[in-house]
Amino acid sequence: MIFRDVSRGNETVFLVLQHSHLEYQQQHLPEVKKALANGKLRPSSYALLSDRTALAEGRLQTYGSQLSRNPISGKYFVQPMVDPTNVDQRRKKVGLGPMQEYVNQWGLNWSLEAYEKGLQK
Repeated sequence: MIFRDVSRGNETVFLVLQHSHLEYQQQHLPEVKKALANGKLRPSSYALLSDRTALAEGRLQTYGSQLSRNPISGKYFVQPMVDPTNVDQRRKKVGLGPMQEYVNQWGLNWSLEAYEKGLQK
C-alpha cells in the first residue's frame, strides 16, 4: 500500500484499511504512521484507525471515535477510552470535533459523568 499525498485516493485506501481485519490493520499500521509523519495522511484518519485497532487488541481507545450498540437496549455508547476528561483536547489535535458534536450524530449527549458511570456497569 502506498500513500502518495493527502488525496481522495489515500482516503479511499485508508477506508479500506479501517474496515479490514485486525491482522491487516496491524500489518499496515507502520506504513500509516509513516504516511502521517510525511503529511500524506490526515491526522484524523490515523486517529480513527488507532482507536479501532486499540479496541480490537483489548486496549482503550484514545480519541473516542469508536461507538458500539448495546444489543439489549439498542442504544449506542462510546467504547472505553483512556483519560476521557481530556478527550476533546486530543481530538482537536488531530482535527476531530468535540465529543458532543460527534455523539450528536448518533443521537447521544456527551456527559463525562454519565460516561464514567456507564463504564462502571
